[in-house]
Amino acid sequence: MTQPEDSVHLDRGARRSPPEHQRPATTHDLHLLPDYHALVADGTKTVEVRTASPAKALIRPGDRIVFRTDHDRPVTCEVRRVDRYSGFDALLDREDPATIDPAADRDGILAALRGIYPPEKEQLGALAIEVVLLVAGHP
Repeated sequence: MTQPEDSVHLDRGARRSPPEHQRPATTHDLHLLPDYHALVADGTKTVEVRTASPAKALIRPGDRIVFRTDHDRPVTCEVRRVDRYSGFDALLDREDPATIDPAADRDGILAALRGIYPPEKEQLGALAIEVVLLVAGHP
């Protein structure tokens, strides 16, 4: 039986995190820009993109993320999936842009990500972190 083309691409282009039952869940604090924070808080942004820094590469399914801004109430989410890609282009080739920023297209998201992260950070790889909203304001 052959794998669908998409599975082959994912096997080569992304690395899934191990199952959550292999280690205890952890809570991570991440800062978000206010516009993105609002999208997470209302449940329309379900994929957060980060570079695969050593600290972010530790995020696994089952973990919790408390998203914070300088002024808004924290928003707590559970991590459902973490996929690793070679960079933002590869990530956006596989992920639905509407789950990352419903108000932007692929090019807009790519420009925004590259405006946030310098090239040396992108060289670490990119993470697509799928989350589900748990409770706003209560970590």
